[in-house]
Amino acid sequence: MKRFVLRLGAEAPDQVSWALRSDDGSIQPGHGSLLEAAAAIGRGRVTVLVPGQDVLLLAAKLPKGSRQRIAQAIPFAVEEDYVSDAEELHFGQGARDAAGRLALALVASTRMDGWLAMLQAAGIDPQTMVPDILAAPFQPDGWTIVVDGGLALVRTAQQQGFAVDIDNLEAVLRTELAALPAGEPLTLHLHAPPGQAPLAGADFAPHTVDAQPMAAVVAVLAAALDDKVAIDLLQGPYNRHAQWGNLWVQWRTPVALLLVLLLMRGGLLGQEYFALRHEAGLLAQQIEKVYRDQFPEAKKVVNPRAQMEQQLAGLRAQGQGGGAFLGQVGKITPVLLAAPGFVIQSLRYADGRLELGFLVSSLQGLDELKTKLAGLSGLEVEIRTASAKADSVEARMQIKEAGR
Repeated sequence: MKRFVLRLGAEAPDQVSWALRSDDGSIQPGHGSLLEAAAAIGRGRVTVLVPGQDVLLLAAKLPKGSRQRIAQAIPFAVEEDYVSDAEELHFGQGARDAAGRLALALVASTRMDGWLAMLQAAGIDPQTMVPDILAAPFQPDGWTIVVDGGLALVRTAQQQGFAVDIDNLEAVLRTELAALPAGEPLTLHLHAPPGQAPLAGADFAPHTVDAQPMAAVVAVLAAALDDKVAIDLLQGPYNRHAQWGNLWVQWRTPVALLLVLLLMRGGLLGQEYFALRHEAGLLAQQIEKVYRDQFPEAKKVVNPRAQMEQQLAGLRAQGQGGGAFLGQVGKITPVLLAAPGFVIQSLRYADGRLELGFLVSSLQGLDELKTKLAGLSGLEVEIRTASAKADSVEARMQIKEAGR
Protein backbone atom coordinates (compact mmCIF):
# COMPACT_ATOMS: atom_id res chain seq x y z
CA MET A 1 0.00 0.00 0.00
CA LYS A 2 1.31 3.46 -0.90
CA ARG A 3 1.80 5.72 2.05
CA PHE A 4 3.25 9.14 2.76
CA VAL A 5 5.59 9.80 5.63
CA LEU A 6 5.75 13.45 6.69
CA ARG A 7 8.44 14.56 9.11
CA LEU A 8 8.03 17.70 11.21
CA GLY A 9 11.11 19.44 12.55
CA ALA A 10 12.09 22.63 14.32
CA GLU A 11 11.56 24.69 11.12
CA ALA A 12 7.99 23.51 10.47
CA PRO A 13 5.76 24.69 8.88
CA ASP A 14 8.21 26.66 6.70
CA GLN A 15 10.39 23.63 6.05
CA VAL A 16 9.42 19.96 6.37
CA SER A 17 10.45 16.74 4.62
CA TRP A 18 8.36 13.89 3.30
CA ALA A 19 8.61 10.65 1.37
CA LEU A 20 6.28 8.48 -0.68
CA ARG A 21 6.76 4.78 -0.07
CA SER A 22 5.40 2.82 -3.02
CA ASP A 23 4.08 -0.72 -3.12
CA ASP A 24 7.38 -1.97 -4.55
CA GLY A 25 9.31 -0.48 -1.63
CA SER A 26 10.78 2.43 -3.58
CA ILE A 27 11.10 5.75 -1.77
CA GLN A 28 10.58 9.20 -3.30
CA PRO A 29 11.77 11.89 -0.84
CA GLY A 30 10.85 15.57 -0.97
CA HIS A 31 11.17 18.74 1.06
CA GLY A 32 9.58 22.18 1.17
CA SER A 33 6.88 24.00 3.08
CA LEU A 34 4.04 22.23 4.85
CA LEU A 35 1.61 23.51 2.22
CA GLU A 36 3.80 22.00 -0.49
CA ALA A 37 3.79 18.74 1.44
CA ALA A 38 -0.01 18.87 1.62
CA ALA A 39 -0.18 19.27 -2.16
CA ALA A 40 2.13 16.28 -2.65
CA ILE A 41 0.19 14.14 -0.19
CA GLY A 42 -3.25 14.90 -1.59
CA ARG A 43 -5.69 12.40 -0.12
CA GLY A 44 -3.15 9.67 0.52
CA ARG A 45 -2.61 7.87 3.80
CA VAL A 46 -0.07 9.81 5.85
CA THR A 47 2.00 9.06 8.94
CA VAL A 48 3.48 12.10 10.67
CA LEU A 49 6.85 11.79 12.39
CA VAL A 50 7.29 14.26 15.24
CA PRO A 51 10.60 15.40 16.77
CA GLY A 52 12.05 12.76 19.08
CA GLN A 53 13.63 15.40 21.31
CA ASP A 54 10.11 16.45 22.32
CA VAL A 55 9.03 12.92 23.27
CA LEU A 56 10.29 10.88 26.24
CA LEU A 57 10.35 7.13 25.60
CA LEU A 58 10.52 4.86 28.63
CA ALA A 59 9.20 1.60 30.07
CA ALA A 60 7.37 1.13 33.35
CA LYS A 61 6.03 -1.69 35.50
CA LEU A 62 2.27 -1.40 35.41
CA PRO A 63 -0.47 -3.86 36.35
CA LYS A 64 -2.40 -5.46 33.55
CA GLY A 65 -5.90 -4.25 32.85
CA SER A 66 -7.92 -2.17 30.41
CA ARG A 67 -6.19 0.66 28.57
CA GLN A 68 -8.32 3.13 30.49
CA ARG A 69 -7.26 1.78 33.89
CA ILE A 70 -3.63 1.65 32.82
CA ALA A 71 -3.86 5.24 31.61
CA GLN A 72 -5.04 6.30 35.04
CA ALA A 73 -2.07 4.57 36.69
CA ILE A 74 0.66 5.81 34.33
CA PRO A 75 1.22 9.27 35.93
CA PHE A 76 1.92 7.66 39.31
CA ALA A 77 4.21 4.98 37.87
CA VAL A 78 6.49 7.43 36.04
CA GLU A 79 6.17 10.61 38.12
CA GLU A 80 9.92 10.62 38.83
CA ASP A 81 10.70 10.79 35.11
CA TYR A 82 9.12 14.15 34.35
CA VAL A 83 8.87 17.58 35.97
CA SER A 84 5.59 18.82 34.47
CA ASP A 85 2.18 18.27 36.02
CA ALA A 86 0.53 15.08 34.79
CA GLU A 87 -2.42 17.12 33.54
CA GLU A 88 -0.06 18.87 31.10
CA LEU A 89 1.20 15.62 29.55
CA HIS A 90 -0.10 13.13 27.03
CA PHE A 91 0.84 9.47 27.57
CA GLY A 92 0.98 7.10 24.61
CA GLN A 93 0.91 3.37 25.38
CA GLY A 94 3.00 0.81 23.50
CA ALA A 95 3.58 -2.92 24.03
CA ARG A 96 5.02 -4.86 26.95
CA ASP A 97 8.56 -6.18 26.74
CA ALA A 98 9.82 -9.60 27.84
CA ALA A 99 10.08 -8.35 31.42
CA GLY A 100 6.46 -7.22 31.43
CA ARG A 101 7.26 -3.51 31.33
CA LEU A 102 4.94 -1.29 29.31
CA ALA A 103 6.50 0.99 26.70
CA LEU A 104 5.35 4.59 27.05
CA ALA A 105 5.74 7.83 25.10
CA LEU A 106 5.39 11.06 27.08
CA VAL A 107 4.84 14.40 25.35
CA ALA A 108 3.49 17.78 26.43
CA SER A 109 -0.17 18.23 25.47
CA THR A 110 0.66 21.69 24.17
CA ARG A 111 3.07 20.08 21.71
CA MET A 112 0.40 17.68 20.50
CA ASP A 113 -2.08 20.53 20.12
CA GLY A 114 0.44 22.63 18.24
CA TRP A 115 1.38 19.86 15.80
CA LEU A 116 -2.24 18.99 15.08
CA ALA A 117 -3.22 22.64 14.62
CA MET A 118 -0.33 23.12 12.20
CA LEU A 119 -1.37 20.08 10.18
CA GLN A 120 -5.01 21.06 10.24
CA ALA A 121 -4.21 24.53 8.92
CA ALA A 122 -2.49 22.88 5.95
CA GLY A 123 -5.40 20.49 5.35
CA ILE A 124 -3.49 17.37 6.46
CA ASP A 125 -5.35 14.70 8.44
CA PRO A 126 -2.77 12.20 9.79
CA GLN A 127 -3.72 8.56 10.22
CA THR A 128 -0.90 8.02 12.73
CA MET A 129 1.61 10.20 14.58
CA VAL A 130 4.89 8.58 15.65
CA PRO A 131 8.09 9.82 17.36
CA ASP A 132 10.77 9.89 14.65
CA ILE A 133 13.08 7.84 16.88
CA LEU A 134 10.80 4.83 16.36
CA ALA A 135 11.14 5.13 12.58
CA ALA A 136 14.90 4.58 12.73
CA PRO A 137 15.76 1.07 11.44
CA PHE A 138 15.41 -1.51 14.21
CA GLN A 139 18.31 -3.95 14.55
CA PRO A 140 17.89 -6.94 16.91
CA ASP A 141 21.65 -7.25 17.36
CA GLY A 142 22.24 -3.69 18.53
CA TRP A 143 21.27 -0.03 18.41
CA THR A 144 20.62 2.24 15.44
CA ILE A 145 21.91 5.80 15.23
CA VAL A 146 20.58 8.16 12.54
CA VAL A 147 22.45 11.44 12.23
CA ASP A 148 20.43 14.47 11.17
CA GLY A 149 22.53 17.61 11.15
CA GLY A 150 23.34 18.46 14.74
CA LEU A 151 21.03 15.80 16.16
CA ALA A 152 21.22 12.02 16.49
CA LEU A 153 18.25 9.67 16.82
CA VAL A 154 19.21 6.55 18.79
CA ARG A 155 16.86 3.53 18.72
CA THR A 156 17.77 1.04 21.42
CA ALA A 157 14.79 -1.32 21.17
CA GLN A 158 11.56 -1.75 19.23
CA GLN A 159 9.81 0.95 21.28
CA GLN A 160 12.69 2.61 23.11
CA GLY A 161 15.32 5.19 22.26
CA PHE A 162 16.35 8.81 22.69
CA ALA A 163 17.51 11.89 20.80
CA VAL A 164 20.76 13.67 21.63
CA ASP A 165 22.81 16.48 20.10
CA ILE A 166 25.87 15.38 18.13
CA ASP A 167 28.34 17.05 20.50
CA ASN A 168 27.18 14.82 23.36
CA LEU A 169 26.46 11.66 21.36
CA GLU A 170 29.65 9.77 22.26
CA ALA A 171 29.44 10.60 25.97
CA VAL A 172 25.77 9.64 26.22
CA LEU A 173 26.36 6.38 24.35
CA ARG A 174 29.15 5.44 26.77
CA THR A 175 26.90 6.13 29.75
CA GLU A 176 23.97 4.15 28.34
CA LEU A 177 26.15 1.21 27.26
CA ALA A 178 27.83 1.06 30.67
CA ALA A 179 24.40 0.76 32.32
CA LEU A 180 23.50 -2.36 30.32
CA PRO A 181 23.60 -5.75 32.06
CA ALA A 182 26.37 -8.09 31.01
CA GLY A 183 25.60 -9.88 27.78
CA GLU A 184 26.42 -10.15 24.11
CA PRO A 185 28.29 -7.14 22.64
CA LEU A 186 26.13 -4.79 20.62
CA THR A 187 26.61 -3.38 17.15
CA LEU A 188 26.02 0.36 16.83
CA HIS A 189 24.55 0.79 13.34
CA LEU A 190 25.44 4.35 12.38
CA HIS A 191 23.63 6.07 9.48
CA ALA A 192 25.25 9.41 8.63
CA PRO A 193 25.39 11.62 5.54
CA PRO A 194 28.61 11.63 3.50
CA GLY A 195 31.36 13.66 5.13
CA GLN A 196 29.88 13.41 8.62
CA ALA A 197 31.45 10.87 11.00
CA PRO A 198 30.49 11.77 14.58
CA LEU A 199 31.94 8.57 16.10
CA ALA A 200 35.15 8.40 14.06
CA GLY A 201 37.94 6.92 16.15
CA ALA A 202 35.66 6.17 19.12
CA ASP A 203 36.29 2.85 20.86
CA PHE A 204 33.25 1.26 22.53
CA ALA A 205 34.81 -2.19 23.07
CA PRO A 206 33.47 -4.80 23.33
CA HIS A 207 30.77 -3.10 21.26
CA THR A 208 31.44 -2.22 17.61
CA VAL A 209 30.36 0.54 15.22
CA ASP A 210 29.02 -0.26 11.74
CA ALA A 211 28.96 3.02 9.77
CA GLN A 212 26.73 3.23 6.69
CA PRO A 213 26.37 6.18 4.28
CA MET A 214 22.98 7.80 4.06
CA ALA A 215 21.40 10.19 1.54
CA ALA A 216 18.12 11.63 2.86
CA VAL A 217 17.15 11.13 6.50
CA VAL A 218 13.43 11.01 5.70
CA ALA A 219 14.05 8.25 3.14
CA VAL A 220 15.78 6.08 5.76
CA LEU A 221 12.97 6.68 8.26
CA ALA A 222 10.19 6.10 5.74
CA ALA A 223 11.73 2.83 4.55
CA ALA A 224 12.12 1.47 8.10
CA LEU A 225 8.83 2.66 9.58
CA ASP A 226 6.75 -0.26 10.87
CA ASP A 227 3.28 0.58 12.20
CA LYS A 228 3.12 -2.71 14.09
CA VAL A 229 5.86 -1.72 16.53
CA ALA A 230 5.73 2.09 16.50
CA ILE A 231 3.85 3.92 19.28
CA ASP A 232 1.03 5.94 17.76
CA LEU A 233 0.52 9.16 19.73
CA LEU A 234 -3.02 9.54 18.36
CA GLN A 235 -4.66 7.69 21.23
CA GLY A 236 -6.67 8.61 24.30
CA PRO A 237 -7.98 12.18 23.91
CA TYR A 238 -6.20 12.41 20.54
CA ASN A 239 -7.74 9.24 19.16
CA ARG A 240 -9.07 9.93 15.66
CA HIS A 241 -12.45 8.33 16.38
CA ALA A 242 -12.80 10.31 19.62
CA GLN A 243 -11.96 13.56 17.83
CA TRP A 244 -14.43 12.94 15.04
CA GLY A 245 -17.07 11.87 17.54
CA ASN A 246 -16.73 15.09 19.50
CA LEU A 247 -16.78 17.20 16.34
CA TRP A 248 -19.86 15.40 15.04
CA VAL A 249 -21.80 15.98 18.24
CA GLN A 250 -20.91 19.67 18.07
CA TRP A 251 -21.59 20.24 14.37
CA ARG A 252 -24.12 17.62 13.26
CA THR A 253 -27.04 20.07 13.19
CA PRO A 254 -25.39 22.83 11.12
CA VAL A 255 -23.76 20.31 8.80
CA ALA A 256 -27.09 18.58 8.21
CA LEU A 257 -28.73 21.90 7.42
CA LEU A 258 -26.04 22.87 4.95
CA LEU A 259 -26.21 19.48 3.24
CA VAL A 260 -29.96 19.76 2.86
CA LEU A 261 -29.67 23.13 1.14
CA LEU A 262 -26.90 21.93 -1.17
CA LEU A 263 -28.66 18.66 -1.98
CA MET A 264 -31.40 20.73 -3.61
CA ARG A 265 -28.92 21.39 -6.39
CA GLY A 266 -28.23 17.68 -6.76
CA GLY A 267 -24.88 17.99 -4.99
CA LEU A 268 -22.50 15.51 -3.37
CA LEU A 269 -20.96 12.44 -4.86
CA GLY A 270 -24.19 10.41 -4.94
CA GLN A 271 -25.80 12.58 -7.61
CA GLU A 272 -25.60 9.90 -10.32
CA TYR A 273 -27.09 7.31 -7.96
CA PHE A 274 -30.17 9.42 -7.33
CA ALA A 275 -30.57 10.27 -11.02
CA LEU A 276 -30.75 6.58 -11.94
CA ARG A 277 -33.52 6.02 -9.40
CA HIS A 278 -35.89 8.85 -10.09
CA GLU A 279 -33.67 11.49 -8.51
CA ALA A 280 -36.31 14.10 -8.01
CA GLY A 281 -38.68 11.93 -5.99
CA LEU A 282 -36.09 10.29 -3.75
CA LEU A 283 -34.24 13.55 -3.18
CA ALA A 284 -37.42 15.27 -2.10
CA GLN A 285 -38.09 12.45 0.36
CA GLN A 286 -34.55 12.67 1.75
CA ILE A 287 -34.75 16.44 2.17
CA GLU A 288 -38.01 16.11 4.06
CA LYS A 289 -36.64 13.29 6.24
CA VAL A 290 -33.51 15.23 7.24
CA TYR A 291 -35.64 18.30 7.88
CA ARG A 292 -37.98 16.32 10.15
CA ASP A 293 -35.00 14.72 11.95
CA GLN A 294 -33.55 18.12 12.75
CA PHE A 295 -36.91 19.76 13.54
CA PRO A 296 -39.20 16.98 14.85
CA GLU A 297 -41.76 19.52 15.98
CA ALA A 298 -42.60 20.36 12.34
CA LYS A 299 -46.05 18.98 11.52
CA LYS A 300 -46.36 19.94 7.87
CA VAL A 301 -43.58 20.23 5.29
CA VAL A 302 -44.66 22.12 2.16
CA ASN A 303 -41.50 23.92 1.02
CA PRO A 304 -38.42 22.39 2.74
CA ARG A 305 -36.03 25.05 1.43
CA ALA A 306 -38.08 28.01 2.62
CA GLN A 307 -38.81 26.34 5.95
CA MET A 308 -35.15 25.38 6.38
CA GLU A 309 -34.00 28.96 5.79
CA GLN A 310 -36.60 30.14 8.29
CA GLN A 311 -35.23 27.67 10.88
CA LEU A 312 -31.68 28.83 10.15
CA ALA A 313 -32.68 32.40 10.80
CA GLY A 314 -34.29 31.34 14.06
CA LEU A 315 -31.20 29.44 15.20
CA ARG A 316 -28.93 32.37 14.43
CA ALA A 317 -31.18 34.69 16.40
CA GLN A 318 -31.09 32.33 19.37
CA GLY A 319 -27.32 31.73 19.18
CA GLN A 320 -27.85 27.93 19.10
CA GLY A 321 -26.86 24.96 16.95
CA GLY A 322 -23.45 25.99 15.69
CA GLY A 323 -22.83 29.63 16.57
CA ALA A 324 -20.34 31.29 14.25
CA PHE A 325 -20.51 28.36 11.87
CA LEU A 326 -24.23 28.72 11.30
CA GLY A 327 -23.75 32.41 10.70
CA GLN A 328 -21.34 31.61 7.89
CA VAL A 329 -23.67 28.97 6.46
CA GLY A 330 -26.55 31.40 6.39
CA LYS A 331 -24.49 34.02 4.55
CA ILE A 332 -22.87 31.85 1.91
CA THR A 333 -25.57 29.31 1.07
CA PRO A 334 -27.70 31.52 -1.26
CA VAL A 335 -24.56 32.62 -3.12
CA LEU A 336 -23.33 29.03 -3.54
CA LEU A 337 -26.72 27.84 -4.77
CA ALA A 338 -26.80 30.59 -7.39
CA ALA A 339 -23.34 29.76 -8.84
CA PRO A 340 -23.56 28.12 -12.31
CA GLY A 341 -22.69 24.43 -12.20
CA PHE A 342 -22.00 24.42 -8.45
CA VAL A 343 -21.61 20.88 -7.01
CA ILE A 344 -20.09 20.39 -3.56
CA GLN A 345 -17.52 17.60 -3.15
CA SER A 346 -16.24 18.05 0.41
CA LEU A 347 -16.96 20.08 3.51
CA ARG A 348 -14.70 20.72 6.48
CA TYR A 349 -14.96 23.11 9.42
CA ALA A 350 -12.27 23.72 12.06
CA ASP A 351 -11.00 26.61 14.15
CA GLY A 352 -13.43 29.13 12.71
CA ARG A 353 -12.57 28.22 9.09
CA LEU A 354 -14.92 26.61 6.60
CA GLU A 355 -13.23 24.70 3.75
CA LEU A 356 -15.25 23.68 0.72
CA GLY A 357 -14.27 21.46 -2.20
CA PHE A 358 -16.58 21.91 -5.19
CA LEU A 359 -17.09 22.11 -8.95
CA VAL A 360 -18.23 25.16 -10.91
CA SER A 361 -18.79 25.59 -14.62
CA SER A 362 -15.79 27.82 -15.41
CA LEU A 363 -12.85 29.82 -14.06
CA GLN A 364 -14.86 32.97 -14.70
CA GLY A 365 -17.67 31.51 -12.61
CA LEU A 366 -15.18 30.74 -9.83
CA ASP A 367 -13.88 34.30 -9.85
CA GLU A 368 -17.43 35.66 -9.76
CA LEU A 369 -18.30 33.33 -6.88
CA LYS A 370 -15.27 34.49 -4.89
CA THR A 371 -16.11 38.14 -5.57
CA LYS A 372 -19.69 37.70 -4.39
CA LEU A 373 -18.66 35.83 -1.24
CA ALA A 374 -15.93 38.37 -0.46
CA GLY A 375 -18.54 41.08 -0.76
CA LEU A 376 -20.48 39.62 2.16
CA SER A 377 -19.91 41.58 5.35
CA GLY A 378 -17.51 40.04 7.86
CA LEU A 379 -16.06 37.24 5.67
CA GLU A 380 -12.64 36.61 4.13
CA VAL A 381 -12.46 34.26 1.13
CA GLU A 382 -9.40 32.51 -0.26
CA ILE A 383 -9.17 30.11 -3.20
CA ARG A 384 -6.69 27.45 -2.11
CA THR A 385 -6.56 25.43 -5.34
CA ALA A 386 -8.26 25.48 -8.74
CA SER A 387 -7.83 23.11 -11.69
CA ALA A 388 -9.69 23.04 -14.99
CA LYS A 389 -11.42 19.79 -16.01
CA ALA A 390 -13.06 18.84 -19.28
CA ASP A 391 -16.28 20.75 -18.68
CA SER A 392 -15.85 22.24 -15.19
CA VAL A 393 -13.39 23.64 -12.68
CA GLU A 394 -12.49 21.81 -9.47
CA ALA A 395 -11.65 24.16 -6.59
CA ARG A 396 -10.94 24.33 -2.88
CA MET A 397 -11.98 27.46 -1.03
CA GLN A 398 -11.50 28.64 2.57
CA ILE A 399 -13.97 31.00 4.20
CA LYS A 400 -13.44 32.58 7.59
CA GLU A 401 -14.50 35.53 9.66
CA ALA A 402 -12.71 38.75 8.76
CA GLY A 403 -9.69 39.47 10.95
CA ARG A 404 -9.58 35.96 12.43
